[in-house]
Amino acid sequence: MEEENRKEKLPISDVNNYKAIALFLIGLIGLNIIYNIIYIIVSLFITLDPEINPDQFNSINGALQFSTYLIGLATILMIVGIPTLKKVFERYKSSNVYLNGITMGLILLFAQSLYSILSTFIFGSVDSNNNQQSLIALTQQSPILLFITTVIFAPIFEELVYRYSLFGVLRKKNRVLAYVVCLIVFGFIHFDYTCFSSGDFSLIKTELVNLPAYMISGGILCYAYEKNGSLISSITAHALNNLIAFIQIMILF
Repeated sequence: MEEENRKEKLPISDVNNYKAIALFLIGLIGLNIIYNIIYIIVSLFITLDPEINPDQFNSINGALQFSTYLIGLATILMIVGIPTLKKVFERYKSSNVYLNGITMGLILLFAQSLYSILSTFIFGSVDSNNNQQSLIALTQQSPILLFITTVIFAPIFEELVYRYSLFGVLRKKNRVLAYVVCLIVFGFIHFDYTCFSSGDFSLIKTELVNLPAYMISGGILCYAYEKNGSLISSITAHALNNLIAFIQIMILF
């Protein structure tokens, strides 16, 4: 009975399998394609070389990331369609979904802190992975654009891609499978695979040690969506997590 109640809570019936595949592909490879196209166009007019002028590159790269997420988000919103979006976000006026989202966001932050303490105890002090270092550099050069990108665009984009579509489709088949796949996928989209080709064990260690933190986040965000039956809750939790990270960068770096 509890299993059936969970299914009724989620707008799973609205998840079209073909649209879900399209959304997932946009999230997995589409953003990279969009970014590379914009990069090529901009490089025709401006020299983009992080080794020659890293500050200029990071400043322009912030605008590229902003444009990439803006185009990507607009694309998936068009794919999902207005009627479905109205159903997905129909509870946007309810204060409970935001309060639940904030609660789950705080749980997410606590879980990440707990893992950080545990990993430091086991592996010693480990640097931030490449994804985090890139965010630090970009935020320092383009704080306003990165705030909009990471705190607004990214949570909406990633929750539609990984919770609504991927988790939603798999959840119809098997709940455990949905969680396992989403944990793995969400972890590895933040993983820098070039660490293996570098041959530098310290870089590989950094990426591997940081990987579970993203997987934990992915699991908690899935639970936020499933428990509250609204994507707004997981978006709120995701946005809160990114907001705290943004504030930390602004204060500490």
